[in-house]
Amino acid sequence: MNRRIKVILIIALSILTIILSFDLAFPVKIPENYSLLITDINGDPIHAFLNKDDKWKMECSYEELPQDVVRAIIHKEDKYFYWHFGVNPIAIIRAIFQNITSGNIKSGASTITMQVARLIEPRPRTLKSKLIEACRAIQLEMRYSKKEILAIYLNHVPYGGNIEGVKAASLLYFGKMPVAMSLSQIAVLASIPNDPNGLCPGVNDLALYQKRNQLLQRFKKDKLFSDNAIEDALNEPLLASRRAAPANAKHFAWFLKQKYPDSSLLSSSLDLAKQSWLEKKIAQYAPTIRRKGAENISVLIIRNGDRSVVAWQGSVDFQETKYNGQVDGVRAVRSPGSTLKPLIFGMAYDQGLITPKTRMLDVAVSYRGYAPKNYDGKYRGGVSAEEALALSLNVPAVNLLQELGVKAMTDKLTTCEFRSVAKKSQVLGLSLALGGCGCTLYELTGLYGVFANYGNYQPISLLQNAEKQQNDVILSSAAAYVVTESLTKLRRPDLPNGWEYFSNIPKVAWKTGTSYGRRDAWAIGYNPDYTIGIWVGNFAGNTVSELNGAEFAVPLLFELFSSIDPERSGVWFVPPEDIDYRVVCTESGLPPSDFCTSITTDCFKPGISPAGTCQHLIEVFVDTIQNISYCRDCHPEAGYKAKLYHNYPPELTAFFEEEHIVYEKIPPHNPECTRVFCGKEPIISAPEPGEYFLEKGQLLMLTCMAESDVQNVFWFVDDRYYGKCGRQESFFITPPIGNITITVADDKGRKSDLNITVNYY
Repeated sequence: MNRRIKVILIIALSILTIILSFDLAFPVKIPENYSLLITDINGDPIHAFLNKDDKWKMECSYEELPQDVVRAIIHKEDKYFYWHFGVNPIAIIRAIFQNITSGNIKSGASTITMQVARLIEPRPRTLKSKLIEACRAIQLEMRYSKKEILAIYLNHVPYGGNIEGVKAASLLYFGKMPVAMSLSQIAVLASIPNDPNGLCPGVNDLALYQKRNQLLQRFKKDKLFSDNAIEDALNEPLLASRRAAPANAKHFAWFLKQKYPDSSLLSSSLDLAKQSWLEKKIAQYAPTIRRKGAENISVLIIRNGDRSVVAWQGSVDFQETKYNGQVDGVRAVRSPGSTLKPLIFGMAYDQGLITPKTRMLDVAVSYRGYAPKNYDGKYRGGVSAEEALALSLNVPAVNLLQELGVKAMTDKLTTCEFRSVAKKSQVLGLSLALGGCGCTLYELTGLYGVFANYGNYQPISLLQNAEKQQNDVILSSAAAYVVTESLTKLRRPDLPNGWEYFSNIPKVAWKTGTSYGRRDAWAIGYNPDYTIGIWVGNFAGNTVSELNGAEFAVPLLFELFSSIDPERSGVWFVPPEDIDYRVVCTESGLPPSDFCTSITTDCFKPGISPAGTCQHLIEVFVDTIQNISYCRDCHPEAGYKAKLYHNYPPELTAFFEEEHIVYEKIPPHNPECTRVFCGKEPIISAPEPGEYFLEKGQLLMLTCMAESDVQNVFWFVDDRYYGKCGRQESFFITPPIGNITITVADDKGRKSDLNITVNYY
């Protein structure tokens, strides 16, 4: 290697070292202070937000840029963009020659890369600034590809006022995304940066029109586009004007902005066409509920296939200050009323406590002072599980929750992301079944997606192509299916008045809810395609005397399902593989015995559902006039017969007695019988376990529920006999102070105990 080559290499290495050292010491930083743009499932803009500098500056990747925009910008600004390394020596020489010969500055010889340097680090237009820009341009070329540099340029180029970047200009001047711009509009945007304030649409449209045409003629001369395309562009009127930024689905958009604060582009799952349709439906329905005192409506629509948000409306109108329209009812914590009952019944089915035809008690009950009552204040005695759910009866739901355990339910709800439930799970009680917890419409709609997806829970998706999260199995597919079948029945109290006049009631599974004090009305429904959740009420939480889910929310639910997808095929949920069918007695919901005469078909889970045979009747030995009953140990040799009697539980016979319902009673047992019976002991219904503070001389009432063939019960306190009364009668005592044990025994020798603490004041 000769000396000259060595010198050249040393010089080259020195220059490279200087450049690299400069790059490390003064790294170039691309400002990323972009506006947030949210698009819908089709890529149409939903909502845009100003950036931190109150500018409209929307990030646009190279892949988003139409090639016509790229060709036009490069041809106008820097024809040799792909051939130089940030600085174009030929352009510099030409600019120097033109400036000297003309006596003033006619050309700056800035490449697109140098313009990027000036845009990200603005400086006075001096020779020193030009040298710095040249150095920065070389740095940019070292760090970024040509595509990336072009995208940076088109994201930062000024377009007048507080608009920067091609995407923002396209949206705010033409109301469309860059990909939809015509050649005429491309030429307009290519012309504005020469004088962004002077050529801003609406400022000097004639000058802008002339600039556009000059640029189009230049494109024609250089054969950049076809002659026909140029002619069409020249004939297109200049329709650019400053428009308002897109601001649709405001509650949804603000939620996304809060959830993803550092994003510049969010491709959401929301369907803008369905969002607009929903807003119109709500606006049309709002006067109906406002005449009755309810001010607002919130609706969330979820696509069941991928659990994505289709439409989201937090209030009737975001702009309504009178009705607090900016409050997002989709995310507001409210009392869910009866809307959690389907989960309880589904869990009970999975635990083998019930099947759809299982007979359940609907009678007065008290759990340590908590005495749930049905919505209409009435009890029905005995109902099937599917009727109890379809009729939304409170007592059977609370009874099931007592058997399941509150923790089992709060664990399920926590898995389904019920945040308030998760925080307060340790203090929630049986009132959870009737809305004694806080939740949001967002959470409830997500929960009902469990039934629509055969028992599987998947978090609601807000964005397109979001990473699919693992399913959590909340219920078996069989449980989800039987709940759906119960919620599909049309003969229900939560149908609105005059429902028979509805022209087209869609096939949908739905549940209503009304919170305590009539502050919240709910209707949640689903079919195989969509889940729709509706809340109606006042954001202030004030009571509305007529408010209920059936009258205020269900009509809108039916209307939405009727028109959301009018061409759907009508395919419904199919029975899953883990479900089977059997014949059962309608009196008990259990496989029939020989004496069962009324049977029906029921679905069940083999190995899980109750499997014993029906015992709704029992055989009793009675004398010929049916005044005395006998057991096998005491019946006489003759003068008796066997007869079938209803085997009612004590709670139900107590209900019959209280409601004066006539039923056939088992005659009193043979008074001469000496046998001690076991099983079905009397149940003390009052007092309940706990501590009691009584005044001096105050009596304590004792009551119990006993079998229908019991005539008298006997009361003891700490094994001391206090007296007897009829099985339906109340007995009063003056209890001793301290911890005491109350015992009740029936006339067949069966007994039960209860412990309480008594204090006097």
